[in-house]
Amino acid sequence: MPRQIERLNEQLKEELANLIIKEMPLNNGLITVCFVSCSPDLKYAKIGISVLPEKYGPSVLRKLHKLSGLFSRILKNKLKIRQIPKFSWVFDNTESDAAKIEAVLKQIKEEEIQSPSVIARSAFSPELDPGDEAISRMSISH
Repeated sequence: MPRQIERLNEQLKEELANLIIKEMPLNNGLITVCFVSCSPDLKYAKIGISVLPEKYGPSVLRKLHKLSGLFSRILKNKLKIRQIPKFSWVFDNTESDAAKIEAVLKQIKEEEIQSPSVIARSAFSPELDPGDEAISRMSISH
């Protein structure tokens, strides 16, 4: 990605975050601008947001769509660029997806602690063929 686009992405991310704080205060909630990705021709910008609690997500997204024109006018004056990209607001589920993955990994770890591993038991099982036993020993030793 050209340096100019990277710089504009970061600038827009910072400015949009500030505008959202001013124009859309969310009581008992948090709106985060996670990323901005401008198209190579700088006509469009995809803006990823996260909203906590998630139940406010749809209403926040609707309001951001309505405020896009206002944000564009403010940014055009502030950033001194010829054309502000057309905004496309999307949810960035990275944080909630990461939390779900962490919960699953924690559950797996707890289950492994509670019951011995199948691989560990199979290494000592007489029904295995010799190839399986070698694989089981390799799995245990590493």
